[in-house]
Amino acid sequence: MNSASRPRNAAKGLVDARRTEEDVAALEAAFERMAATSADPVAHTEADVVFHLLLLAASHNELLECLEVMIAAALSARYRLVHATGERPGFAATHRAVLDAVRAGDPDTAEAAMRDLLAQAELDQSSL
Repeated sequence: MNSASRPRNAAKGLVDARRTEEDVAALEAAFERMAATSADPVAHTEADVVFHLLLLAASHNELLECLEVMIAAALSARYRLVHATGERPGFAATHRAVLDAVRAGDPDTAEAAMRDLLAQAELDQSSL
């Protein structure tokens, strides 16, 4: 489980032959919904959770997909706190970087983008 959730392994799963054009299109739509709902903490939280669940689904990793319900609950609880104070600096850019790397099929860039996203999440949480 631990190695399946590491950014390198997640990035590899997302950008290798497993992710489809449909996965990328769904991620694009989810990202656009996040951008469109940034002023509404409830809708923004839902959109953020959907984006991350679509990342899991795009990996086509059965183990991660089995954990979807648990992960969704944890993300939802965390994001309700984070998004209650408005959009965080760097939020859109870190998510866009992950999406762009997945679309480009670049595992090294995807790994770096995911690490940046996790680092931003830690900063957001520590400021609560």
